[in-house]
Amino acid sequence: MIAKTPLKSDISCSFINTYMKTKQTKQYSGRKVALDEQLAEKLIGLGLVESLSDLSRQMGRNTTYFACMKNRGYSLHIGSLVFLASKLSNELNASRCVRTRAILRSAIAAINETILAKCEIREQELLG
Repeated sequence: MIAKTPLKSDISCSFINTYMKTKQTKQYSGRKVALDEQLAEKLIGLGLVESLSDLSRQMGRNTTYFACMKNRGYSLHIGSLVFLASKLSNELNASRCVRTRAILRSAIAAINETILAKCEIREQELLG
């Protein structure tokens, strides 16, 4: 059997397709990072975390996790967000203070919204 050698036009089309996919992936990644930043601002505004390093620690990660992911252009892993939501849900169940429960419910809702938005972006990324 004779192997088909790719033509120059095949190579250039392949390169263009790869370039476009990379460009789209960066767009989607940028949107995910923006969602992470909005979530961090909400959690800091609610008073649940004091800083990004505190947020990383509450997610069960190293204190530099959020900053490193942001600087590399990556978004937070959904598993880390689920862990944080679960942790806050446990605190919600244990708390008796009405104000604390309201703050925790708001935080859990914000985390769930972020997770859903990230899942929608990932669907668009896979289908687009």
